Amino acid sequence: MISIGTFSDVEVRPNSLVLVDIDETILFYEHIDGRWWQERIDHHMQSRTCDRASACARAIDDWFTHIQAHLPRPTDAAGLETLLGQIRRSHSTLRLVTARNPKYKDITEAHLSHLGFGDLSGSVCYLSGASKGQYIMDNLAPGAYDSVTFIDDLEHNIASVAESLRAHPRLETFQFVMRVAQ
Repeated sequence: MISIGTFSDVEVRPNSLVLVDIDETILFYEHIDGRWWQERIDHHMQSRTCDRASACARAIDDWFTHIQAHLPRPTDAAGLETLLGQIRRSHSTLRLVTARNPKYKDITEAHLSHLGFGDLSGSVCYLSGASKGQYIMDNLAPGAYDSVTFIDDLEHNIASVAESLRAHPRLETFQFVMRVAQ
């Protein structure tokens, strides 16, 4: 795994499958980060004395309320444009692999369009929190590509992909670290 702060640091090889996360990777919402998620989950577990699964579900409801009221900002618009250009020139395939539930498809597409990335809407894979590594193996035929590039902000997603695709001869994983000020 290589840490990056810009998509310009990624080199796309010909015939690659390029997999990129959405939240906190290509876009972000003001005031939402890993700490926000943990605080919301803790809040719901303490105030409602509910289990972790219920607290997580309530945190997702809080997140949805927030993103309905706030437009996202790009994490690295120029770098993403550079990456997209490399994908086109190398005859590679892009998929946005998100933990979002498909019920958020409309707002996801609207927010991608707001940022000028509306043409990416058709490439979104909604996983509803399922393992990214397992989803990729089961649905995206990584073996059909000479190279696989995976970019995500969360280490556990990167680990999942690295484990599931460990047999692929040219897997590269990148942890995206946002450098924009919230």
